[in-house]
Amino acid sequence: MSDALKTDKGNREENQDSIAVETRLDGVRLYLLCDGMGGYKGGAIASSECVKYVRGEFRKSKFTTLEDAKNWIYEVILKANDKINEMANKDLSYEGMGTTFVGLMIAENFSLYASVGDSRIYGYNHKEFTQFSYDQTFTNALLKAGYINEKEAEIHPKKNMLLCAVGSSDPSELDIQVKEIEGEYNYLLCSDGLYNMVDDKTICKILNNGDSPSNKALELIDLANINGGRDNISVILVEDIR
Repeated sequence: MSDALKTDKGNREENQDSIAVETRLDGVRLYLLCDGMGGYKGGAIASSECVKYVRGEFRKSKFTTLEDAKNWIYEVILKANDKINEMANKDLSYEGMGTTFVGLMIAENFSLYASVGDSRIYGYNHKEFTQFSYDQTFTNALLKAGYINEKEAEIHPKKNMLLCAVGSSDPSELDIQVKEIEGEYNYLLCSDGLYNMVDDKTICKILNNGDSPSNKALELIDLANINGGRDNISVILVEDIR
């Protein structure tokens, strides 16, 4: 297995994305990508604290089955939500801060993802390029309900409005996606700074160009910047299929 983790601030003054990979002693691996929100200061704090907390808890975890892993990641996201909420309540400059969350866990006998917000995880191989997570945004909800079409969604004024985020949502309203991944895939985790600047067809072409994960990740980030780089751009590639 080979991987690459890259992040770039784009044309923003600060990079509020946080990325990481953590590997337990038994070889179970967890990739994390968080895209912060909530002002110049709060977004970076929310994303970095979320990644830091989840990594720390993962190192201490001892689950071995798929169901236990699902329960663990669901609960740890809830706890991260509480932790970030608590920080915001203690410091008014952090008010409203939160972060998206996308995580990929790979064990010997299973793989799963967890997601909150609009950062994405895709699976790809020689035949498929599939978005696993769904965007928890206002416009995506309208699109799914049939009130707008895809073209209208692309230019909707509330395109980037999140319905929930880690740290800025009440626990009862935090919609945590946790699903097993079945089939053989390579993986792309990314923030919206990539997919809002580079279309799926172009992303897929780069992912299948035969280059190393590191070079592919850099090419995706460079292209997002060439196309405008309006947001922070983070890319994680995990490849096992050639």
